[in-house]
Amino acid sequence: MIAAYVPIQTEVVTPAASNAPANLSSRCFLPVRARSAPSYRAGATIAVDHSVGSPAGAWWQDRVVPGREALTAFVAESRALSAVLRQLEPREFKRATNCPPWDLAELVVHVAMSITVDDTEPLSAAPGGALRAAADYYRRPERDTPQYRQGNVDRTQQVAATILATTSAGELFDQRYAASVSVLSRRDLGQIVHIPGVGPMLLADWVTTRVMSVAAHGLDVAITVGRPPWITRPALTELGPVLISLLGMQLPAQLGWDDQTLLTVGTGRRRLTEAERAILGPAHRRFPLLS
Repeated sequence: MIAAYVPIQTEVVTPAASNAPANLSSRCFLPVRARSAPSYRAGATIAVDHSVGSPAGAWWQDRVVPGREALTAFVAESRALSAVLRQLEPREFKRATNCPPWDLAELVVHVAMSITVDDTEPLSAAPGGALRAAADYYRRPERDTPQYRQGNVDRTQQVAATILATTSAGELFDQRYAASVSVLSRRDLGQIVHIPGVGPMLLADWVTTRVMSVAAHGLDVAITVGRPPWITRPALTELGPVLISLLGMQLPAQLGWDDQTLLTVGTGRRRLTEAERAILGPAHRRFPLLS
């Protein structure tokens, strides 16, 4: 369902190190009322600015920066979601989502919490342990426990009850996104950070998990308000290898999936068809790859 945010502790301390709270992905699904793709008018388009930029400046775009692709994807996907949220009417944020028991405003608060990065000084930690990849972030066993999921649900609703009294969900997302990009733009994305419950990761790989949070929940927003998905090319490029790693095999060519289909089905926002199950064989049991 949702996740708690936990501090990132520095594994190898550098002058550019950071200490950022991380939030895990929610457990969401394709609702019974929408067994296939979200319903929307055929051929409909949505005005979304897919350009990559940062409210804090984008000096890193013209430099050879380790992990630049992850940050580029994070910026692009966050801008796309922000553009959609700005188009919604206040009443639309009261809609129930496919991430129960949240309404849309609470879902957006969860996403905003999940991408928040703290600019405080890092806590040092002794190096050690195998370096974890972005996919390992989703392999933690506690993610599937009822206690973990219920705790995250309750925590998000408590935060939302306070924040939404003075700030709209869309404004909160914009504030947290802009602040996080400002911090991450100054960080060494090739730095190794320690993620509690996961282990040492490249900061760039942790940023990739934030791209997953924005993109997967962007699909939830699309399902909730009946709009076509708007997932950006930088995000799809960044997330494809993570999903393939979780699957543990290359996709059979017979599936005919594009990158957006892999994201949609891999995160449980669309169910496998009988034909797809037959093509995948026993591997179909691995779906959804994360939720």
